[in-house]
Amino acid sequence: MFLKLYPGGYTMSMEQRKNTRFFGQLTILCLLSLFFTFMGCGDKAENQKANKVAEPKKNIEHIGNIHHISDIHFNPFYDTTLSEQLINSDVSRWEDIFKTSQVKSFGTVGTNETNYNLLISSLKNMAKSANKPDFIIFTGDFIAHEFQEKFDNNSKPGDNYHAFIDKVFTFIAKMFVKYAPATPVYFSLGNNDSYSGDYKIIADGEFLHKSASILSQFWLENPANKTSFAKTYPTGGYYTVTPPGNTQTKIISLNSIFFSVKHPNPEENDPAVQELIWFEEQLKELKQMKQKAWLLLHIPPGANVYSSVHDKTYKPMWQDKYNSRFMLLLEAYAP
Repeated sequence: MFLKLYPGGYTMSMEQRKNTRFFGQLTILCLLSLFFTFMGCGDKAENQKANKVAEPKKNIEHIGNIHHISDIHFNPFYDTTLSEQLINSDVSRWEDIFKTSQVKSFGTVGTNETNYNLLISSLKNMAKSANKPDFIIFTGDFIAHEFQEKFDNNSKPGDNYHAFIDKVFTFIAKMFVKYAPATPVYFSLGNNDSYSGDYKIIADGEFLHKSASILSQFWLENPANKTSFAKTYPTGGYYTVTPPGNTQTKIISLNSIFFSVKHPNPEENDPAVQELIWFEEQLKELKQMKQKAWLLLHIPPGANVYSSVHDKTYKPMWQDKYNSRFMLLLEAYAP
């Protein structure tokens, strides 16, 4: 596993070799420990069975289930013969339009991405795996890569690009509702999710206000969550909600696109700084209320592993000033 981190032509230093040996030895010790633990558990279980000793029943709270899905990258242009109909039709007709397609495959990685067939197959299988999830988590990237280019190649001058993205968001939201009815969906935005392009989401912009209206309508069942969502999402793309059946837990959804090394932030009224101030306020409130939190975000902090290995030097996911502040907050409020 460690050698895969070092592609051909790259030589590990002596310190790295020592570290690799150390972690290899540690892995072996852990596996041996697990092996003997399982052996011990097996003996105990057999002895209890032989002596007919029953374990006392424990009072365990309801353990629910959730679905987590990410990076859908939906491409409505996988069948170009449908493009004109989709652009000119209300989104309520989209499913019927997609069903007329002669394309029956699930799309290809890096080209067509998620087409209608793959989206519906995924949602159907999610529904089969658990009859009624408590909620669904979707951690971003609704639309396909290079979406503006795809739209331009399949549209005519005068066609409304922003309105089409709104249709895509509405269609995806409605399909979730169809296959998981009455199930809240808590989401975070991905770097492709905007009118402006990859990593170019605009604070308090048209996209955030429009998507707020769409997603709140379809995905947030609880009126209190709708209110909390409306306070911050339209301006910053982040929000907090309370999941069903657990008042001691909050879900904090962060817009980590503002933290990315690829997102240009202004010096004044920096949206990333404003978001971190808000995040700290949420953590302080949780501490006072003795509550816990789940964090949802699309781009994680730390190393961009692919770029770091490819360029043989450390490449971060976030700008250092945001990454440092975020990690300090996590450490301070770890409980």
